Amino acid sequence: MKKIIPYLFIFFSGVLYSQSLLTPLDKQWYSFIDAEANNHKLKLNTTCKPFGKYELIKSVNADSIFGVTNVSGKRWKEVLFNHTSLLNNDSVSSIYLSPIISTSYFSDGVREDDSTFSVTGITNTLGLDAGITYRNWANLNVSLFHVNGQFPYYQERLIKSQGVIPGMGIAHPTNGGYESTFVNSYLYLRAGKHFDFTLGYGKNFWGDGYRTFMISDNAFSYPYFKINTKLGRINYTNLFTQFTNLIPNSKSKIKYATFHHLSWNIAKWLNIGIYEAVVWQAKDSIYNRGFDVNYLNPFIFYRPIEYSLGSSDNSIFGMNYKFTPHKYHHIYGQIILDDFLLSAIKADLKHQVFPKDSSINWGWWATKYALQFGYKGYNLFGLKNLNVLAEYNMARPYIFSHSITQQSFGHINQPIAHPVGANFKETILMISYRYKRIDIALKLVNVRSGLDTSKTAFGKNVFQPYVDRGTGYFNYTTQGLETKMQDFNAQISYIINPSANARLFAGVTLRRYENYKYRLEDTYFQVGLKVGFFNQYFDYF
Repeated sequence: MKKIIPYLFIFFSGVLYSQSLLTPLDKQWYSFIDAEANNHKLKLNTTCKPFGKYELIKSVNADSIFGVTNVSGKRWKEVLFNHTSLLNNDSVSSIYLSPIISTSYFSDGVREDDSTFSVTGITNTLGLDAGITYRNWANLNVSLFHVNGQFPYYQERLIKSQGVIPGMGIAHPTNGGYESTFVNSYLYLRAGKHFDFTLGYGKNFWGDGYRTFMISDNAFSYPYFKINTKLGRINYTNLFTQFTNLIPNSKSKIKYATFHHLSWNIAKWLNIGIYEAVVWQAKDSIYNRGFDVNYLNPFIFYRPIEYSLGSSDNSIFGMNYKFTPHKYHHIYGQIILDDFLLSAIKADLKHQVFPKDSSINWGWWATKYALQFGYKGYNLFGLKNLNVLAEYNMARPYIFSHSITQQSFGHINQPIAHPVGANFKETILMISYRYKRIDIALKLVNVRSGLDTSKTAFGKNVFQPYVDRGTGYFNYTTQGLETKMQDFNAQISYIINPSANARLFAGVTLRRYENYKYRLEDTYFQVGLKVGFFNQYFDYF
């Protein structure tokens, strides 16, 4: 046993205790801290993730949140079931090493139109997360893992259509499956009370809900530099990124983007955020523009700069809000605006009142916006750790796209905001309950969208230029080939180690996808083991 213990120490490195200084991008991890992080008595700005753990740890009781319990007996039991001894740990620095493991067996019963068949297989993810910290202000972290195996039928259809394993990178066919390699690394520096800097190759997620229209962790990793400034109740984030468009049978093309987010805790129960972003191509057929230094100015709005430069860059403006009337009730949302005219909005409203008036030119194609409304409830009915999320998302056609494909809000064949893209309406309901180390989660996603065709852009695919649209007026959300998807997932887990998100799990997914041309139904059972922190989304089309 003495020879095994050191390997257990390495195997189950926790992430909260004296290790990485940034919160992981993992919704299972956030489910532990959500109630306390959004408590109306706290002053945390949690919209721009990942954020530094320094403020979080000062504000919450980590052991109580993560469900860490006393384990009697040997030290190895404490390490295995709670949190971990580091490879090296003193008052100044620490070195940590953790595995990233996900292995699952699935059985998928499929009904495609009038045919039925079954698919079985194993999907494996194996990698390593390692890093070094100095005090509580410097952290170098590297995560690398490889995914390989078979996928359920509906997931394989997504992989084939996009050419990527969602969130993991370019899909390379293997014997009977696919493989891909994922990299996430960063250098984090906290400079006093007011500033922190992150230079990384990874992902970001800006929002308070399950989805977001600002920037999500849906797509593959990318180079970025982030500056975070905290002044009292105000948090200001600058993000400078480089994205890539994959061009079939050609060299991939680089584009750049900058994002700003100003978050203000106006009161203990109210947070308002202002958001802006711009994407531009690095090079066209005659001009190598590179990174435009005009967008390095951290205090400007992009529309005035665009006009002063005579630029046709793709910029978006928006806001988000978080309203917490009670510590266990949290209302949130986003409003994202692209191009629009007030007269066109008035015409749309008039059409709603007088739908039979043919003289109204409603549905102008460039009325582009997205809306999110959400609610989170914690410890419902007095039952600790019974939580619920209800969310509505809607995106008008053509938002996030552009007349130039290289300036769309996308990266490696995936949208960088909502995974559906645009031209859709979506409702999400999630219920979770945790009792000691048993975790039960239910999720229902319902999406209605309009698909594009090879010749006409109806507004869903952010990579398809909107110059291919069918008409200037009479556009509406879900236009095109209207398609519906229902995705229900139920999962039960036994949490081996809450700090490492090590869990045994079993689940079932019921999925239906249909339009008047095609129908697909899946019943997908899965059992497996997961260790590590990462999100992967298959609940879209």
